[in-house]
Amino acid sequence: MRVLSSGARLRCVLLSFSSLSSSTMRRGFLLAPNARKDAPRPPASAKKPVDAVKVQRVKDATPLPIPSGLPRPRAPSMSLKEAKADAFARLLAAPNHAMVVTVLPPPPTTFVWPPTACATCLLYPGVKERILATPSFPTPFAPVGAFNITDVPDAGKGVVLARAHAAGALIAKERPLPVLPEMMPYDQRAGGLHPDAMLAMVVENHTNATDRAFLKRLTNYKSANPADLRGIVETNALLIGTLPGSGDLAYAGVCDMTSRFNHSCSPNAHCFWDLDSFSLEVRAPQPIPAGAQATITYLSTTLLPRRARQHELRDKYAFTCARATCALPTPDAVRRSDARRGVLASLCAPGFDGDGDADGGAQEGELRAWAADAPVARGVRLAAMLDAETRDADAAWCAVLQGLVRACCALRDAAGARACPIRAVVLSRAFTGAGGGRKREGV
Repeated sequence: MRVLSSGARLRCVLLSFSSLSSSTMRRGFLLAPNARKDAPRPPASAKKPVDAVKVQRVKDATPLPIPSGLPRPRAPSMSLKEAKADAFARLLAAPNHAMVVTVLPPPPTTFVWPPTACATCLLYPGVKERILATPSFPTPFAPVGAFNITDVPDAGKGVVLARAHAAGALIAKERPLPVLPEMMPYDQRAGGLHPDAMLAMVVENHTNATDRAFLKRLTNYKSANPADLRGIVETNALLIGTLPGSGDLAYAGVCDMTSRFNHSCSPNAHCFWDLDSFSLEVRAPQPIPAGAQATITYLSTTLLPRRARQHELRDKYAFTCARATCALPTPDAVRRSDARRGVLASLCAPGFDGDGDADGGAQEGELRAWAADAPVARGVRLAAMLDAETRDADAAWCAVLQGLVRACCALRDAAGARACPIRAVVLSRAFTGAGGGRKREGV
């Protein structure tokens, strides 16, 4: 079964609105002959456009306890692991000497090896063929980077925008230098190479001199030897995710510009992989002014509690986040922040992959219970939580906006219902590069 990505699920907000408001769709109690004409109207606050919600609507008069029993986000490691035979038998069915070193997209017939404008890839058998069989692959590619890489306070180098970017706007688009599997099989008895040797072979023999020199200049927090390639990749790699034919095995890539974006636990930009152009894109889920630093998250999810986020950052990147949401002034403020993220995490159960009921479990028959201000107020409050904590949580936005649009339709609040799809389109563009979303590959 193919599963829609979170960006595609944001498109369901538009479908919910059209199916509930269109007179051609004869379904639901709203169109029943005996529907009440004196149904309560929502207050003016409920009709406020979703994007106009201010952070101060989140009222925390008293400290909130950290919720218990809520699902915790999965936080898989992004390291290049040595896959052991007993734990990764499926990887070892194809020892690493059978892995494919190639360049994608395929270079033109006449080129100098190694080619430019292509990504050097280390792939499991069968993945290249599945990628080439993708009907939309490859689409035209042109790198984008309207920013400066410069010194930023307390963070070394960072990305500072040269111009203002609207919500959904493209900030960067770049092909990785190498594309590598997150986990490399290693079975010496089967004649396979150690992951370090595989990585050195790919970089030294299959990349051009300019790319090799750049890679070796990148920061290395994982090894005492600054030139150690494995440490450089583990420090700077960005998650690509699964590729066609890779099953649940993920890939990562190191970029010239995109790897320079600094981390924030409440980032103002979102990084994702676009298979069609075989590139990483960075987009703005919110307006960013000129001269501001653009940040992304290095975490598996931004909805982890503060302590778990800091532990993951120290373990993988040897630093501690000191931005606003991680440098809260009091323990009570930290508890409130963790509580909000815990509530938002619960919207994404059973996992952070778009599975489960994105509208919080509301079925068509339950809309009768939504004819009150409470669901709208709850949705506005949850949207304010996302604005206050992190906008880089696509699965949570799916739940909040789809629930809001259904509640507004039940209340016949046309203005409120229209505001939700408008914001869903903007967020979908920021999370997927398009107003609709894409299907997840490899599922």
